[in-house]
Amino acid sequence: KDVQDVLDQFRRLHVFNARVEQYMLQMFLPTGLPNMESNTLVNEVFCPVAAFFDRSTNTTLSLPDAKALLKYHHSSLKKAISTTSSMVHASHSDGVHEKPDHISVHPFVLVAQLDSISQHYFDGLQYIEEMIRQQLVAAIGKSLTPEDFAEYMEYHNNKKLFKEEFKPKAFSHAVRRPN
Repeated sequence: KDVQDVLDQFRRLHVFNARVEQYMLQMFLPTGLPNMESNTLVNEVFCPVAAFFDRSTNTTLSLPDAKALLKYHHSSLKKAISTTSSMVHASHSDGVHEKPDHISVHPFVLVAQLDSISQHYFDGLQYIEEMIRQQLVAAIGKSLTPEDFAEYMEYHNNKKLFKEEFKPKAFSHAVRRPN
């Protein structure tokens, strides 16, 4: 339930990010600018989420390693903001459009990065769930359906769990109020 709530929040965050990104693109780029999309920016920024879902080791990430990853993420984010700012200023150097200030470029890059982080986190959770499902199918030998589980419970309740004299009996009573 908790994981599903987190995934729902990430979906809502994605919708919000898409709206903000669209607004920022319209605000900064009335004339258009090649390669000015969040995908381009996100590829330049290190995303620390993948390191937390590394399947090649069974160790947990130490605090110094986590700090180093976040420090590298911060520096690559600053570089992307600087690059984006340069691109936006260059596209507005025609004298017709007003140049946005450096600070107003930050939200565009940050929203794109937030969307990337949430997508990587979502993908990591999907990967873990699929891995667990595959392990369960491999252990059982097949993918279970609700009917399979009902059959299993009926067998164990009637044959294995209870002796014949203590086996629960099916019952149904009509409940009526006296007239």
